[in-house]
Amino acid sequence: MDINEEINFILTRRKISKTELAKKMQERTGKKYYQSLLSHKINDGSIKYSEMKLICDILDFKIQIFDNKANNYL
Repeated sequence: MDINEEINFILTRRKISKTELAKKMQERTGKKYYQSLLSHKINDGSIKYSEMKLICDILDFKIQIFDNKANNYL
């Protein structure tokens, strides 16, 4: 699953549109987020890790990194 599919999955799961997400991102950070720019970033996979963390925080998800060698999460 790529970043586009993952974000669309969690948006569908939380029943929120990209427009609503952009508004919530703007409210949370004070920075301008537009639905069109957010959609473009999601669709072409150019979204920043910090933006993905923000999206997950807003939608009540978390990102975990799994250490395959140690067989556990960091």
